[in-house]
Amino acid sequence: MTNTSLFLQLFMGIFLSVAGSQSHCPITLEPSSVLIKYGESITVNCTADSEHDGLGLEVTGYSTGQQQVNHQSWTLDNVTDPSTELYCIMTLKTGESCNKKLDLVLYNVPEKFQIISNNSDGALEEGENYYLKCEVEKFAPAENVSVLWYKDNREYPTETFNNYLQEIPNASEINFIPTRKDHGERIRCEAQLDLRSKGLYVNVSSQIFQINVKFPPKLLSSAVAIEEGETLDNKSPIEGHATLKVEWFKNGQKINSSVPLRREDSGSYRANAEGVTFDVIFHVVYGPELRCAPFYTAFEDSTNQLNCTIGGYPKPEVSLYKDGEEDGEVLGYDEVIGYFLKPTRKDSGNYTLVASTENRNVTQTFEVFVHYAPSEIFELEDSLFTLGSSVSLKCDARGNPRPLYRWVYYNTSNVFEKQDDGVSILEIHNATTFNMGRYKCTAMNEHGVVFKTARLYVKDVKQECPLQISPEIMVLEHNGEAASATCKALEPSNVKELYWMDEGGNQTSSTSEWIADTQHWDVRPVCKGDFHGLGKCEKRLDLILYKIPDSVSINIEGGDVPLKENDLYTLVCEVTNVAPAKQVVVHWFHGNESFKSQSEVTCVGCNINTTRSVTMLFRTNITVDRKLNGVEFSCEAVLNLPEIHHPPTVSTPLNITVHYPPIINTSKLSSTVPVFSGYSEDLKCEADGNPRPEIRWISDVAVSPQRSNGVLSVTGKGIYICNATNHYGSDYHQVEVIEKVDYLPLIAGFVAVTVVIISIIFVFIFSIYYKNTKMRRYNLKNPKFGIHNHGNVAHNGWDLPLPMTKL
Repeated sequence: MTNTSLFLQLFMGIFLSVAGSQSHCPITLEPSSVLIKYGESITVNCTADSEHDGLGLEVTGYSTGQQQVNHQSWTLDNVTDPSTELYCIMTLKTGESCNKKLDLVLYNVPEKFQIISNNSDGALEEGENYYLKCEVEKFAPAENVSVLWYKDNREYPTETFNNYLQEIPNASEINFIPTRKDHGERIRCEAQLDLRSKGLYVNVSSQIFQINVKFPPKLLSSAVAIEEGETLDNKSPIEGHATLKVEWFKNGQKINSSVPLRREDSGSYRANAEGVTFDVIFHVVYGPELRCAPFYTAFEDSTNQLNCTIGGYPKPEVSLYKDGEEDGEVLGYDEVIGYFLKPTRKDSGNYTLVASTENRNVTQTFEVFVHYAPSEIFELEDSLFTLGSSVSLKCDARGNPRPLYRWVYYNTSNVFEKQDDGVSILEIHNATTFNMGRYKCTAMNEHGVVFKTARLYVKDVKQECPLQISPEIMVLEHNGEAASATCKALEPSNVKELYWMDEGGNQTSSTSEWIADTQHWDVRPVCKGDFHGLGKCEKRLDLILYKIPDSVSINIEGGDVPLKENDLYTLVCEVTNVAPAKQVVVHWFHGNESFKSQSEVTCVGCNINTTRSVTMLFRTNITVDRKLNGVEFSCEAVLNLPEIHHPPTVSTPLNITVHYPPIINTSKLSSTVPVFSGYSEDLKCEADGNPRPEIRWISDVAVSPQRSNGVLSVTGKGIYICNATNHYGSDYHQVEVIEKVDYLPLIAGFVAVTVVIISIIFVFIFSIYYKNTKMRRYNLKNPKFGIHNHGNVAHNGWDLPLPMTKL
């Protein structure tokens, strides 16, 4: 095959590959992708999957040409060129060409991998600039190769090769300026071939490059911990080059640095390193060591020094275990006393003490006995009982040693004490009121004292202070005569102290007698007693200082104002300088009659409960009417206290004037009044009002002027209105006057005529009688008198005798 034909075939192949790769090409490559090692061989099969006009294979620089076959094979031997390419080319029936390319990856593992330096003798000067180069030969494909640096297994920045590996070795280079810290460290590099997408990953490592740095001696630490038995040579804190020679001195004397050290050798040393001196303190490490007594007595909640010998350097950590578990609450540490125990009563038992350092620990077992003060007292509680019943009180406290008990109470003959298995019992038989009070039980041992107090209450009976004051109530006049009171205890054997106190809490007398002070208002004597079992109690003397008021006055609140009927007004009764205020009672009067009314009481500038002399205002409300006009009001003040017989203090009467509108007295002025023709009639209008009302008459007819007393004379019929008016109102009354005929003159004339007629008739009868008697003869000589003495009758013998009286 000529070079020209080969060129044309390659050109056409490349063209077809470019053109045909853009669409589906019915060719099967077996295998389609291959990963082979440098120098290995591979066979590739190309198969047509459809009819065609030619099928061929092309390899870089070679071609089989297209043939009318459906299958062709090609073997690549000793592949070493990573640029090798293989194509399968087919001409379709349409005249178009297409191809498929073999995915070929060639890899190689380096045969030589090393680190080299630009320093020939391997010793590096501190602070100088050096480079280290990692040479990697024939590692392919280069684009998948990465080189990593490690310094004592710590990764340096990664450098990745981006070019193909050539015959000339590729290298990764780092710059390096050594310090004494780098002395002895090891450097290596790794090359990684990452073809994990093809199923291959290769990691190769170089040899170790040991860094040897030349530098002057340096002291790494001025204080060094060294195990007991070690030498200074093995634990030297001086850093220098490998051939550095160090001499050691202690207290100015040279010592053998190869001799093992003991714990006593701890201290200050001086080193001479090639003319440079250093001072070093060595602490010899030993222990831990632990020794304790087998038994230990501790006091609860107290700091109990642990009698154990604990040694070692460094100072060991100490832990305390009970029943296999660490107990950090019991064990403590103090800079002065060292380790100590602070147990509670439940912490008695067997303990294991552990002293430990970083690499070693020792143990010691001992037993702890905890002594503690008595605990809180149990079972002693307040009790309620009835008179005559039996009561028992229990006092129980836990302590080590067992506590002793002591009771404090108001002692009576029906109370008994007994002990029962560490419990103190107080029994009360046939309880009385004197068994009421506080019962204090004290439990004690050598480590402490506790107590508890319970109260006994009698059902439906209150606690009474066993004191008696005589008299119980003292009523004394202020600035009056003094008196005394005595205070005694009902049971003197239970008394711890008895005294009198004033209102300020000051003790005024240590005897049973108190002398009353009537000069001061604020005297509040109290008798106080301090009793066993009951404690302190007191009784107050009911002392009442009184003062009769200086004066009592009454007035109307608001001053001298006119009082209007049906209005509400407040009467104020002022009681001056009286005490005690809350015992003052005021009685109200109008005229001589008392009236009850609820009073509002005010203490001027003070409290109503004050004991001092005060001025008090009593107020009551009244609604005034015309009946109260001119009535006198008064009030009297009385002290409602026993054994006081002073008469009430009475105010000067207050005369009140009530102003009210007029009311016409219609009982004296009828609504209808008759008048006889030709005569006049007086109409009198009277009205009750204050101020006195003005009376005026008005009428629908002409009237004569009224008189000043409200009298109006009327002569004819008509409507007459009386109007009464003052400043507070008015009233009126209408009177109808009717005219009547006067029949009295006619009756008088008729009577006169009748009298005249009767008189005429009488005269006529008398004249006849006179004729018959007086007009006859009379013999006046020797008159004859009758025998009867009824009277003398003149007669003439013709007529019947008529009696005649003596003139």
